[in-house]
Amino acid sequence: ILMLSVRSEMRFKQARELFLAGATHELKTPLASLRLYAETLAREGLKPEDRARIHLRMVDDVGRLEHLVDEVLSMSAADTFDQGPRQRLDLRDECGEVLDDLRRFIADRRATVELRGQRGATVFGNRLTFSLALRNLVINAVRHCPAPVHVTVSVDKGQRWHRVTVRDDGPGIPRRYHERIFECFFTGESRDSDAKGAGLGLYLVKRNVDSLGGSVDLVSDEGRGSSFTMVLPAMTTGA
Repeated sequence: ILMLSVRSEMRFKQARELFLAGATHELKTPLASLRLYAETLAREGLKPEDRARIHLRMVDDVGRLEHLVDEVLSMSAADTFDQGPRQRLDLRDECGEVLDDLRRFIADRRATVELRGQRGATVFGNRLTFSLALRNLVINAVRHCPAPVHVTVSVDKGQRWHRVTVRDDGPGIPRRYHERIFECFFTGESRDSDAKGAGLGLYLVKRNVDSLGGSVDLVSDEGRGSSFTMVLPAMTTGA
């Protein structure tokens, strides 16, 4: 038992060190970019059109920092803080609240998000855990697809399992990445450096869905969009 405890502690320390190293690297990239842009703006004789272009770039970098900080805080919250009591959740209502919260982000990205499905698909779990998972799936779909992207969030009720699917009409994900897409800090390749994330969003999705007793399925191919489905256990009578 002592040996198992020591090994578990060592694995935890290694995972924590890996996470801190990765997060530090991802934070440094937009910070270095912001420093460079700030120094450039201080130069004399900078053309108005160049100043406007740099300003837009700085806004994008601030957005990347905010998104990364949100993901890191989400991971810290899952490890350190109580995410609230387990309760009855109607998936259709929960999806609606998440999308309402993301309305400004969706509009700014010139995206459209459609919610489909009827009420009655209920699960027993933490509201924050589910909300963070869905939020990351929608943000990923909007951020990593060329505008104007159309995203559909569908709630399908089942007897034993309910399904919440986030489907986009973007460029899709190559099959060679499917097995690693949920790994922490895995980002694959991106032609658009501004859309490239830190590789935390989908890792958080899988971890949160796992904690709800479910799983995440991916269906995607290059040029055909992507579908991420959260498969969640239906609430049993008396829960």
